[in-house]
Amino acid sequence: MKAGHGVTFEYAAANTPQQNGAVERAFATLYGRVRSMFQGNGIGDEYRKKLWVEAAKMATDLENISSHDGEKSRHENLLKYAPTFISDMRIFGEMGIAQ
Repeated sequence: MKAGHGVTFEYAAANTPQQNGAVERAFATLYGRVRSMFQGNGIGDEYRKKLWVEAAKMATDLENISSHDGEKSRHENLLKYAPTFISDMRIFGEMGIAQ
């Protein structure tokens, strides 16, 4: 079955992670990036549960806006324009002041 934007759906049997090798590796990479973001900023266990979603979102955004081998990023390939939030990104764990 073919959907929009060149996405191809492939069905797998339920409860068989062996059939989802690429997805399992992608999740493992995401978890590793989130853990390194916490470790690199010295964020303790108290805040890890509270900030996990934000760290995962930032890791995913970084993956989607990164280009590999001089090609366009995934964001640009899908939506045909560069993301506008790049100039607003900050270092994860950076101290900020809310007004």
